[in-house]
Amino acid sequence: MKPDEMKQLVSLINTFEVEEDVVGDAVDLPIIEGELVEEEKSFIDEAKTKKMFRGNTPEGFDWNEADVVRSPATGDRVFLKYGNEKRWIPDLETLTAIGWDLGMVKGITDDEMKELKEGYGILASRLW
Repeated sequence: MKPDEMKQLVSLINTFEVEEDVVGDAVDLPIIEGELVEEEKSFIDEAKTKKMFRGNTPEGFDWNEADVVRSPATGDRVFLKYGNEKRWIPDLETLTAIGWDLGMVKGITDDEMKELKEGYGILASRLW
């Protein structure tokens, strides 16, 4: 979950009111306060990364600088974006094997997607 989404969820939870006529055991919801700390994401190791890129890992590649994106024109197709390049991620299993989920995919405009150079697609996780 992204930090902004977490803040919205916390705000929503903090607005809940417990009604007196609730059937069953009432549960007190705690008020959550403090700073949200973004959890450090762990990605696949260097050997799997190399296999995923078919032995042609982009120079200086860093998972923390990569994103997963899609646009209205790409529909369900999700791409790994690194720098000014995009690479198609072939399936949900590969996306999750890398360390992401569908909730982390960023929507970009069709024009932004067209500006990205298309690299070779990511090799499916079942092959690495």
